[in-house]
Amino acid sequence: MRLGWWALLGVLGIASLAQAQNRSALLVAIDDYSFITDTRFKLKGADLDLQYMTALCQFGGFTVATLKNDEATRAAIETVLTKLEQNAARGDEVLFYFSGRGSVAPDPDSFDPFKDMEATLVPHDGQEASAIFDLRMRRLARFAQTIEGKGGRVTLILDTCFRPLTSRSGQYRHYNDVPKCVLRNTDQEVSVKQPIYSGPGTFFCATGAPGAAYEWLTSDTDDTWAGAFTHELAGIASVHIQNNTSPTMAELMMEVQASVLDRERQGYMPGFRPIPPAEVLYAKAEPYGRRSIFSQPGAQPTDPAKARVEAASKQRAEQTEQLRVGFQLMDSVPESERAGLEAKVFGTLGAQLERSVATLKLVRRGGLAPDRLVEVSKEGDKWHAVVPNEPTDDPDQKPRFAADSFEGLFSTGLAEYFERSALIYRLFRLADAAEPTLSAAIRIDTSADTVRHDDLMTLTVRSSIPSSVYLLDLDGAGLVKYSAPIRVFPDTSLKPASSGYELSLRGRVERMTAVGPWKLRAIVVQLPEGVTLPSLDVAESEYPKALLAHLKELLRLIESGKARWRASTKKVDVVQ
Repeated sequence: MRLGWWALLGVLGIASLAQAQNRSALLVAIDDYSFITDTRFKLKGADLDLQYMTALCQFGGFTVATLKNDEATRAAIETVLTKLEQNAARGDEVLFYFSGRGSVAPDPDSFDPFKDMEATLVPHDGQEASAIFDLRMRRLARFAQTIEGKGGRVTLILDTCFRPLTSRSGQYRHYNDVPKCVLRNTDQEVSVKQPIYSGPGTFFCATGAPGAAYEWLTSDTDDTWAGAFTHELAGIASVHIQNNTSPTMAELMMEVQASVLDRERQGYMPGFRPIPPAEVLYAKAEPYGRRSIFSQPGAQPTDPAKARVEAASKQRAEQTEQLRVGFQLMDSVPESERAGLEAKVFGTLGAQLERSVATLKLVRRGGLAPDRLVEVSKEGDKWHAVVPNEPTDDPDQKPRFAADSFEGLFSTGLAEYFERSALIYRLFRLADAAEPTLSAAIRIDTSADTVRHDDLMTLTVRSSIPSSVYLLDLDGAGLVKYSAPIRVFPDTSLKPASSGYELSLRGRVERMTAVGPWKLRAIVVQLPEGVTLPSLDVAESEYPKALLAHLKELLRLIESGKARWRASTKKVDVVQ
């Protein structure tokens, strides 16, 4: 027999929650709605979302109450929120988390029911065509005001969306293309009140409105799903827990944004842009400047929570060490050829690629989002491949390949592109994973610490000894770009200066550089006497092969200890 919600709350330990001091969390996760019966449109991640958030909360010293699926009615959620309000005291920390579908509802204060509609959360007993049982944002704002009015602090984390964008065409996606919302009033032109939440406290959400939140598989080998936003947040927070570091809430969110924004920019996860944006995180030292709530001295997490955090941290570390590549078959690829192409990608062709590029990982359909997505199309008898998220402002400079067969794409430069990209990632991460071997004072300076797109900026690298420099950067969307040396600027040796050696470069901040923290990295290298690297001063048509040979030899010399190196990183803030 199904328990009534009043009995259920007792089972969940709400009585003890009411007496708990300092840190209390209500976690709500729903992937089963009675009015959604078609399995193609169902969500699947409630179980794992709750496991991740429960583990994080235990490390944060929270007393946790959970409501999942039919437990998570509007009345049950309201009862726990009210109890938390009643028992709040000065110094308390209160967390509300929701994973499920969102929607919008008419603003009762507006004359136009479809203008400035209010964002809502849909409980288990929510209705397909009516918002009568929805939890409105104004209720969450009132909840936060009550807690903070008593001297407590509130954090709201929502893995949901409210008014999604239209998804793109194309098969072989690396996520579940079912935005986490209930779409009502589809025949009306609707606007959503901005900002979607205007109350106090820390507010994290998978997206604004319009925008979309999704689920994805958490591994390539099983059928376990989680909210993409929750999974990224849990993975990043778990790394900090395992490393015993405590970022600010702003830093934690910006790491999440760096991980997912490039996926949205590729176009296959349209609208997945976690909020608040970087400029808000920068501007509001309170509350976003305080330390992560998921790290509390004296916390006593259970063994399952420890195992979950350890596994999430390990998975995260493995991902950052690999260049993850996925294929997306566009609509022009005939249906009759799709299954055979999938077998080829993950069969002999994939095996050859992974053998030749040790740090490359081919990502199967439905797995975590790849670092590079290859869009494959067919026009007549010709096959085409393009990499849409190559870091360049010029769409004509995106890597493009054409061949008479699908297999031919790999022999016309696509395989070399993968290997070159993997080497660039390896070179950038060298400074994070290895001990420098060059005894020298290295510094990288910029003419400004805060820049906007199209700003002119001067970058200067200084060293106490003669050497050459490699310049790379990591933008706020997690995209690594290789900048120098290149064909048009092949000599990056540091020149004698008044104190030591230096090299200065001047250029514009490209518009593709994501808003947020921008890491500029200089890797200074001293080659053995008499050793030279393959020249980059070649014809344009020969440059891709020349750069590949150059980077392979450079990393071989560095990793064998024959070339000495040291890195310096400068963080610049890119703002709107």
